Amino acid sequence: MVGGNLTATVQIKTLTENDIGEMVAEWVDHITSRGWLDLVSGNSTNQSHKTKSEESTHTWLCDFDSRLRDLDITQCRFVCRDRIYEIKHIDDPMELHDHLEISLKLVGVVNAR
Repeated sequence: MVGGNLTATVQIKTLTENDIGEMVAEWVDHITSRGWLDLVSGNSTNQSHKTKSEESTHTWLCDFDSRLRDLDITQCRFVCRDRIYEIKHIDDPMELHDHLEISLKLVGVVNAR
């Protein structure tokens, strides 16, 4: 059992129609997972004189869950500690169904202040 020190949520993008007929994307909580978040690589860069951008990749290590393994990653995002990650790849190492390694890319924050 992998366990973990953090809880994360996988959200799925849904489209709803607003009052004037436009399609609006909304993120809905889908799966909660407990695991470990590890930084693989990253840095901060100055994109211009006024902005600073953080670029980092992470790996989420968690117990095996077929709901996670079978996600359509093009329609999902990963949220952990108020940070939003793009899911790049979900790996079931050696197909042992013991644990999952999910590759992530930091893309933003929830409710940025």
